Amino acid sequence: RVRSDEIWLWHRGGPLRLRLGGTGAEPDDTDTLEVDLGPDVAAGMRPQIVVPGRTWQSAWPLADQPVLVTCVVAPGFHYDDFSLV
Repeated sequence: RVRSDEIWLWHRGGPLRLRLGGTGAEPDDTDTLEVDLGPDVAAGMRPQIVVPGRTWQSAWPLADQPVLVTCVVAPGFHYDDFSLV
C-alpha cells in the first residue's frame, strides 16, 4: 500500500485482477473489493481504477498472457510511504 491515491491504467495484454483489502495496519480479507482491469468494458472490465491512499492491494493476471499497466501515484511516491506484507 502507499500513502497517496494511486491510479491503475490497463494498456495491453490480458486482463488483470486487482484486489483491494482494507486500510488498517494489515490487509483485511473480510473487507475486499475485486476489480478486473482490461479491454472488455461490456463484460464489466475497467480500463482504469483509482485506489484510495493507504488501501492494501494485490494484483495478478487472469490469463496466461503478459499484462502492461501503469500505476500513477499523486501527489507523489516515496519509499518511506510504502508498505509491503
